[in-house]
Amino acid sequence: MALDFKEKLNNIFYKVKHYDYWNIGLINGNATQLISNDDYKIKWYRHLTKNSFLADPFILSRDGREYIFAEEYDYTTRKGHISVVYDWNKPATKIIDEPYHLSYPFIIEENGQLYIIPEGSEGRKAHYYICRQFPFVWEKAGTLLDEEVLDSTIFQWNDKYWLFYAKPEQSKSQLYIRYSDSILGNWIEHASNPIKSDRNCSRPAGPVFSVNNVLYRPSQDSSKSYGDNIIINEITELTTETFKEERRKIISPKNHFPYTGMHHISLAANKIVIDGRKTLKELKSLREIVKTLVSKFTR
Repeated sequence: MALDFKEKLNNIFYKVKHYDYWNIGLINGNATQLISNDDYKIKWYRHLTKNSFLADPFILSRDGREYIFAEEYDYTTRKGHISVVYDWNKPATKIIDEPYHLSYPFIIEENGQLYIIPEGSEGRKAHYYICRQFPFVWEKAGTLLDEEVLDSTIFQWNDKYWLFYAKPEQSKSQLYIRYSDSILGNWIEHASNPIKSDRNCSRPAGPVFSVNNVLYRPSQDSSKSYGDNIIINEITELTTETFKEERRKIISPKNHFPYTGMHHISLAANKIVIDGRKTLKELKSLREIVKTLVSKFTR
């Protein structure tokens, strides 16, 4: 009887809730340094609320200031919206919200017009938004793809626009490509889709960038668990018929305790933004403990 009572107390008082918490960080450096150097220091954002986290950051430089567009996941609503951080000492500002979850706010500029294409697969389509007043006012302007896709990533190369993305049913293991003559489509399926099937380095992890006219594509390494490391791949061949890339660098959270995972990176002129994952433990509240005690010992 005494043993049974002790076991019940252990179960009540020592039960914890484990959950992932993501944050964003800044690195002083450029694309060349990222490729060649493993010695980088991250200045982590001091998130001023416990009700949400920030992930999937995209960086844009304007007038000597860095603007970080990111998913802000709200623990209360259990969905993400898009926010912008423009002052490292102030809270993030919500700029785009929908009834469904939003993340991965891919941002691109063409002819002076800024576009954001957030991942909103729960809305069944890939919508794009145009900037009406930087950086806070955005308007939903149209549909990029009339289907569920993840992490849409666009870049221009060899007189075409290329769209890399994943699909919900193979989110961690397969990569797809479409191409177009304009940034808003008509997007044509690549002849070899899915062009990659590899859990280690398929899903996009941020914008494609170039160093000395060589293309590099960040991808997620989810071989062990979601968002372990970032893989930097060199694209060695890209046509409407073929695609080849080779792994060049692994960016891991080593030496950045308590962060134990990373899954996104974005670059501006002399700044790099990255995200990091850590696992938090939340003890039961006193009210929950009392409620559980009453229910356990009044049966």
